[in-house]
Amino acid sequence: MSNHAAAIPTLWLDRFIVNQGLSKQQLFINSGITGYQPNQPLAHMGYLDYLKLVDHLSCLLEKPDIGLDLPKVIDEHDWGPVFLMVLQSPTLVILLENLKEFLPLISTGVFAEFDVDYLHSEFAINYVIPNRPGIRIDTDINLCTVLEIIQSFVGDDWLPVKVNMSYAKPENLDRLHATFGPNIAFDQPQNSIVFESCLLNSKHNDENPELYSLLNHETFLQLKQLTQKKDLLSDIRAFITSTIGNEQCNSKNIAQQLNMSQRSMVRHLTKAGTSFRELKLDIIEQMTKLALRESEVSVYEIALRMGFAETSPLNRMFKNKTGYTPLQYRELSRQESQLNQ
Repeated sequence: MSNHAAAIPTLWLDRFIVNQGLSKQQLFINSGITGYQPNQPLAHMGYLDYLKLVDHLSCLLEKPDIGLDLPKVIDEHDWGPVFLMVLQSPTLVILLENLKEFLPLISTGVFAEFDVDYLHSEFAINYVIPNRPGIRIDTDINLCTVLEIIQSFVGDDWLPVKVNMSYAKPENLDRLHATFGPNIAFDQPQNSIVFESCLLNSKHNDENPELYSLLNHETFLQLKQLTQKKDLLSDIRAFITSTIGNEQCNSKNIAQQLNMSQRSMVRHLTKAGTSFRELKLDIIEQMTKLALRESEVSVYEIALRMGFAETSPLNRMFKNKTGYTPLQYRELSRQESQLNQ
């Protein structure tokens, strides 16, 4: 794997470096990494370069526990559209299953395993290239992220039954115990969080599970294709798809996530013969059609999922796009399905 492959999003790391008043150029030189412009935001890094940089930061700042500090500067949008979609999962078990499946799309340096047993379940994050300097830091970051995800379902005071770390036992355990609790094992074959299986059905929101399962399965497939294309239009569609229905789905926010100005994004879309509004409406149309064809979910629930407060705006938009109201489209789809049987 090339050191310069866009393996992991790192805008959050760029913010940390800037906030610390450090010179990116000097950090690159001292870390022994090349190919990055110090005067440009550090949007992505090759995974091995990323490990070298965080390891150097840990030594420079004399913070062996820096991996416990860095999650505080990471916003959920920093990990990209696939992670945003994973976070919309209605239950903890669905979220962890999605995270396991799609983690390589978020960072190509890691992969996950998820084991469910009667009493305890275990979510593990392991590395494509283990035993590198910086792995301890990335392990702390990743397990902190999983911990925060579980806590978002069950409460901020919750701590794991056990935490396994693949790295050697540090001299000072105070920060680790304060973060993960007293039961931490080191020099383990994998990095994992063990928790009570009774938590798996904890709900994150009240979304209709049938609607979530249907739309998100299709959306994940679209995101997988879009994120592999690596062009700006696909990136914009991916962010719209992953944030549809919530307040983050706007041109200003998505331009920020793509590390560009809103004006620049508008200019690129105009050159491509489209607009942010047109892309968003196209995605709403396709997702609404899917829900109408493949489920009995009410138009009201679909409207809420698409970000509307009531059905009338969805009805107007859908009829303008297709010539039919949502209910008319559903009935026509049923008739067509019966004819094809």
